[in-house]
Amino acid sequence: MEVGFKERMESFWLVAYLVPASLAIVQALAVALQTWEHRRYVRSCMRGLQRHRPRGRVAVFAPCKGIDVDLQDNLHALLRQDHDNYEVTFIVESADDRACSMIRRVMADHPSVATRLVVAGKATSTGQKIHNLRAATAWLSPDVRYLAFIDSDSRARPDWLRMIVARLSRRTFGAVTGYRWFVPKRPTFVNYLLYSINSNVMALLGRSSHYLIWGGSWGIRRDVFESIGLHDAWDGALTEDLVASRQ
Repeated sequence: MEVGFKERMESFWLVAYLVPASLAIVQALAVALQTWEHRRYVRSCMRGLQRHRPRGRVAVFAPCKGIDVDLQDNLHALLRQDHDNYEVTFIVESADDRACSMIRRVMADHPSVATRLVVAGKATSTGQKIHNLRAATAWLSPDVRYLAFIDSDSRARPDWLRMIVARLSRRTFGAVTGYRWFVPKRPTFVNYLLYSINSNVMALLGRSSHYLIWGGSWGIRRDVFESIGLHDAWDGALTEDLVASRQ
């Protein structure tokens, strides 16, 4: 009788192990399949990049706060885009922000790009980043056709802006989003862990996947921005991208 009980317990624990192990294997296979599909889709999108030459002026908005890692290089990259018709607005909370002096130096290094620095002031009833964006987008030049947004800790590729607005030139798209790609600077466990988690999330974003805007890199047509009342919808909110996705 004791032997039978022991055998039943062993069978129970074997099943208890095999069920989650099988589910884990199925999940791993599903993620691998999704990753392969994402790779195939991205590679197909990246072919023939030079043929995308959208027309129309773009207003780029870059909220800044403090000195991010490699901030100066990030700002330089933003002013070296291969799109030939754009302006950049840097936004800070206060004129005392440490980023201001660096922003002014970078602006002076690129006189051919139209730039401005907006001091938004301290937020009182909304998130500071949203307050900054609302202050910067309160007035738009009449010739602006697209709006693009990028975080100051993002390093934009030279074709970032051109590729953002390329899809927006098609009326079937109201907004376009990018996503971050972390690159480990030091060979530490924490850096590799963050890189791996981020890579897994990125692989879930694809042609027919989650339609969410990521606030660190996205763009929208001006007519859509105004028709959905996004400037007013941001009032009182904490996260600009979730509100934009909802609208």
